[in-house]
Amino acid sequence: MRPNFNNSIAFRFPVLLFVISLGIATIASCIEMYTIFRENEALAKKSIQQVTESHIPSLISSLWLTNAKLLQDQVDAIERFKYIASVELIDSDNNRFSAGEAFNQNNRLITRELFYEFRGKKTRIGKLNLYINDYQIQKDTLNKEIPRFFLHFFQSLIVAIMIGFLFRRIVGRHLEAFSQYLIESRNDPTVTRFRFNRKRAHNDELKSMLNSFDILMTAKTKAEAEQEKLITDLQNALNEVKTLKGFIPICAKCKKIRDDKGYWNQIESYIEQHSDAQFSHGLCTECSDEIYGDQEWYKKGKKEGRYSS
Repeated sequence: MRPNFNNSIAFRFPVLLFVISLGIATIASCIEMYTIFRENEALAKKSIQQVTESHIPSLISSLWLTNAKLLQDQVDAIERFKYIASVELIDSDNNRFSAGEAFNQNNRLITRELFYEFRGKKTRIGKLNLYINDYQIQKDTLNKEIPRFFLHFFQSLIVAIMIGFLFRRIVGRHLEAFSQYLIESRNDPTVTRFRFNRKRAHNDELKSMLNSFDILMTAKTKAEAEQEKLITDLQNALNEVKTLKGFIPICAKCKKIRDDKGYWNQIESYIEQHSDAQFSHGLCTECSDEIYGDQEWYKKGKKEGRYSS
C-alpha cells in the first residue's frame, strides 16, 4: 500500500519548514517594521529640531520686524521638511501665515511659543504650529517592509519546495520502493535481493539501512533453514518409531503370535519385526532349577549366591 502524498514525509517536512520559515520571517519583518518606524520618527524629530535651531530665530526676527513676505517664505521652507504636513504661524495680532495641506485631525500637533528677548525681557510675539504626518510615517514604513515580507515569503516557499523535491529525490522515493519490496517479498519469497535505483553507490544512511536489512534477512533465512531441518529430522524420527497396538492373537500354550498373513511366529520374532525392541535370552530362577537343578556345579554355584534371583 503506497502512502498518500499528503501523509508522506516528503510533503509534511517542507510544509513544516515553510511554516517555521514564514513565522521567523514574520517576526523578523515585525522587528524591521518597528525599527524603520522608529527611524522615521527620529527623522521627523530631526526635522523639528532643525526647525527649532535654524528657522525659529529667523521667524522671531521677521515677526519683530513685521516682514510678512519673509514670514511666508520661511513658513513655506519649514513645510518642505519631511513628515511636516503643514505649518501655521500666528503673530501677536492674530495674523496667520500657513503652508502645506489643509487641517487634518489625524496629524500630530506640535506647538512652539515664540518670544523676542531684549535686555533680559521676553515678549511673546507669536506661535508656531507644526502638524506632523504620522500616517505618512506609517505608510513609508509599510511601503518599505511589505515588499521585504513578500520577498521572505516567496523565498521560504521556494526553499520549502526545493527541499521537498530534493528529499523526495534523494530519500523519499527509495524508502517508498523499499516499502513496496517488503510487501512483494512477503507475498513472494522468490523476489530477488533489493537494490536502490541510484546512478552512483553512496555509503550513506540508506546503504547502512539496507546492509542491516540484508544481515537480518540472512539470519532469518538461516534460522528458517535450521527450523525446517529440525522439523524434518523430527518427522523422520517419528516415522521410524514403531508401536504395537490393538488385539494380538497369541497361542495360549506355546505363546506364538499369529501375524496378519496367518503365520505363527515366535513372540520374540514378532515383536522385533513390529518394533525397535530386541531380545537377549536368559533363564529365570524356576527354569534354571528345572533344567540344572540336579547338577553339582549348579548346586554349588547357587549356594555361593551366583545363581540366586
